Amino acid sequence: MDSIPSGLNPDFELARCIDHTLLTPTAGLQEYRVQAREAARTRVAAFCVPPFMVAEVAPILKGTKTVTQTVIGFPLGFHTIGTKVFEAREAAAAGAGEIDMVVNRAYIRTGRMDRMAAEIQAVVQAVAPLPVKTILEISDLTMDEILASASAAVLAGAAMIKTSTGFFGEGAKLDVVRRLRDHLGPKVGIKASGGIRDLDQAWAFIQAGATRVGASRGLQIMAVFEGGAALW
Repeated sequence: MDSIPSGLNPDFELARCIDHTLLTPTAGLQEYRVQAREAARTRVAAFCVPPFMVAEVAPILKGTKTVTQTVIGFPLGFHTIGTKVFEAREAAAAGAGEIDMVVNRAYIRTGRMDRMAAEIQAVVQAVAPLPVKTILEISDLTMDEILASASAAVLAGAAMIKTSTGFFGEGAKLDVVRRLRDHLGPKVGIKASGGIRDLDQAWAFIQAGATRVGASRGLQIMAVFEGGAALW
């Protein structure tokens, strides 16, 4: 998509809906620094980086409109509660402003929503008042499991429900985002993530009810929206 989609007003604050992501295992320090500066320039909501890069990126983004965001329990969510709590606290101490936590899908698939809720609550309490998003990995769940786990996550203190890690399955799905929005109501944040590669897709998910869009091509999406070349 090389132009602004029909219905998207050029004055819309798209940047505040975009979480630009760089989680490529081979990315180097300079790449993180350059993209952090560009993320700050475009005023995207967040720049999502691996935990070990938080301390490098946070000083660049300090004082800007862009939050340093990181992932914990990534990408499978199989870490113990204690490990996730430690990882989240360490990230917060290093300068992270938002935490995206992968939940343990084994708890969901076996009906142990109480265990899933317990780990979410533990992480939320450990880094309060930082917002914690919970990553469900929707491609591995039924719709009933998605809706039930989303409800449990919100009750446990999650600030936002995130669809996917982007590492498995189909990633974000428009029908799931619509169902989540209808199920959770207007106040709960929803982050569509996984497989969103252009402005047209990003806008479709926002229209479907997503309050954030996570994308490794977030800077490219913003470049097109701003009327420039997609350089990233």
